[in-house]
Amino acid sequence: ISYGVALDASGSKAHIAGSTQATDFPTVNPYQATLNKLYGISDAFVSVITDDTPGIIAPDLAASIAHSPVSVNVGLNLTYTLHVVNGGNAGASNVVLTDPLPASAGFVSANSSQGSCAHAAGVVSCALGDMASSASATISVVVTPSVAGGLYNTVSVAANEVEITTANNSATDVTSVIGNIDLSLTLTDSPDPVFIGNNLTYSLNVA
Repeated sequence: ISYGVALDASGSKAHIAGSTQATDFPTVNPYQATLNKLYGISDAFVSVITDDTPGIIAPDLAASIAHSPVSVNVGLNLTYTLHVVNGGNAGASNVVLTDPLPASAGFVSANSSQGSCAHAAGVVSCALGDMASSASATISVVVTPSVAGGLYNTVSVAANEVEITTANNSATDVTSVIGNIDLSLTLTDSPDPVFIGNNLTYSLNVA
């Protein structure tokens, strides 16, 4: 007879409390061999049921992106730092990071801590090879923005295996690109020419 069931904090073990008069119930130092038969005395018990179902074994790639400097002027270099980590409990093979550059970002260079990177038709692709569980890789991509405003860049990563989740396989970065200031200064005088002893006026115009 069961009197109560409790689930532990991990959610993987159930504790069941009850009593039994069965002679074959697996209790420690039971009475059932003698007293159960003679007097109907029950043995109390607490059973622990454990979930031994194995967890999912798969890689879990995650991509992140950051930029430097915080903001950049048009025509100056902007460096993206891309990071890929395998947070799963299995290795990932043929890992590829893809970065379709914004149209207003001119490609300068791309380097990776493992594997190699290539640029074609505005897309940076980095073949990172195999990544074991907990392994990580860092990629540096340098571009030159040509238009002022918000510069959006989204990167993504994939592998041959089915992952635990793909929600963290892509990341987006926004950079503030500042337009360049082009000041001009003009200087005029009046009258020109001027006679000795007469006033001469200079006019300066900033635009």
